[in-house]
Amino acid sequence: MFRIAAWCGVTLAGLIAGGCSRSTEAKITGSSSAPPIPIQCAWLPGHTYHLRLEMTQITDSQKPEPNERNQHRVTFDQECLVKVTEGARSGLLNLDMEILALGMERGKGGQKTLSFDSDQGGETMDEQGYIPVLKKMIGGRLRFQVSSNGNVLRAEGISEWVERALRAAAAEAKGKAAAFVPVDSTEEAPPPSPTVRTTIRNADGSVVTTSRVSSSSTSGGTVGSTLRKFFTQDHFRQMLEFPFLPPNPVRVGDRWPTQGDTPITTRGRFRYDASGHFAGYQMHRGTNCIRVEVEGSLAKGVAVGPKQAAKEKTLRATLWIDRELQFPVTAMLFKETLVPDSSTRTVGTNQVVTTLPAKVVQQHVATMLLSAKPTDKEAPAESASVK
Repeated sequence: MFRIAAWCGVTLAGLIAGGCSRSTEAKITGSSSAPPIPIQCAWLPGHTYHLRLEMTQITDSQKPEPNERNQHRVTFDQECLVKVTEGARSGLLNLDMEILALGMERGKGGQKTLSFDSDQGGETMDEQGYIPVLKKMIGGRLRFQVSSNGNVLRAEGISEWVERALRAAAAEAKGKAAAFVPVDSTEEAPPPSPTVRTTIRNADGSVVTTSRVSSSSTSGGTVGSTLRKFFTQDHFRQMLEFPFLPPNPVRVGDRWPTQGDTPITTRGRFRYDASGHFAGYQMHRGTNCIRVEVEGSLAKGVAVGPKQAAKEKTLRATLWIDRELQFPVTAMLFKETLVPDSSTRTVGTNQVVTTLPAKVVQQHVATMLLSAKPTDKEAPAESASVK
């Protein structure tokens, strides 16, 4: 996992914070006296792109804890092929995606509960039942419709893909269980799980209350619930869209305002207000790329309070864009938000089952282009070339 960090000899967090170490990265070139250029990205119809996404997300208590016992860490990587065709209407494109590989690790308080990487042979550790489902997700096919500027307008097949994998894994497990017949069983069926109400008080004072049945009695259990929240349209938008770019041609050294919203996995979307910077040209993975740097803050309200937003840069990004391909060779983002405290109550009572303190969520995301070729030419799964 996280091969991109090894290319620069530093950690993913270090890359997000300030790019590759100045001692190892190529020199940034370019003159502010040169004519302005457009910095644009686009999908090319008739081409196939081999993409990789890598993510680390850390959820931790807002207050320091000994041994970080409640810190929850998820790392994830995904490779896919995206074939681009013209849409039915002018200005629209269809992106047909095939999932080539998946990897996921989960842990809490330093204890790893899941380790799976389909590229490395698959199963290594699984305490909750994720691996059978993740294996069934390999080879899945999805479709997205995007506008001419790359915004995702529609996604097809995501929920069906997840549900199909859950059913296939359940059927496989049931078949294995049927092959084992106990000599004697006197256990009674477990009682039904109670309904639990979750009340979340947002930073702006609003209250959101939801009810759910304990995961053990829902389709797919905790695994199903987690994967449904994880694999959403927002998850794939991180691979398919081109945020932060200037609307007009810019010179080296120029800055421009950029606003929008960005997802944090399982936490929703957050508005941001940031500044983009055309830092210059830099050799990156064998290509002389346009380097764009972004720095800003996530919006006030649910994400962060006004004082925090004013003092801290909770959004940072670095993009290396191949000017000829008009596509990011690498895009790296860091995001941070505050999740308000919440409590769960048993339905029909005021009895608090659990009170969860406010938490800080940090997400590091890297997307990279491994190859881009005309569709009639096979895109090698192991290629790291963008030519």
